[in-house]
Amino acid sequence: MFRTFVALTILIALTSCAAPHSSPSSQPQYFSTEEERTLATKALVECQIAAVKQLDDHKSDATTIGRAVASFCVRESQALFSTITRGQSEGRIRALRERWAVDQVQSGTNIVLSMRAQSQKSL
Repeated sequence: MFRTFVALTILIALTSCAAPHSSPSSQPQYFSTEEERTLATKALVECQIAAVKQLDDHKSDATTIGRAVASFCVRESQALFSTITRGQSEGRIRALRERWAVDQVQSGTNIVLSMRAQSQKSL
């Protein structure tokens, strides 16, 4: 009887350690893997590079093109955001979302500037 109790106690303890924490909505939470984050990031960067190649006229300022790049790649951006924030609390997601759009414009602008610099070096 005592062995059964000990075995059951250990089993319950191990199960509770391995189980995902339940959220208020009672849906299981889990975080994204490094591979998922890497793939989502790669998809966004590839989209941004393609957008710069298509949209940059080399006359407009980089921030204007960066905004267009952010709009062009909104689907990939949202996929990366969802991947990064998977399993996070609603408060954390809200806080991250507030900066996300600004960060995407900055990211697009940085790629514009980087690609312009590379094209200047190749001339």
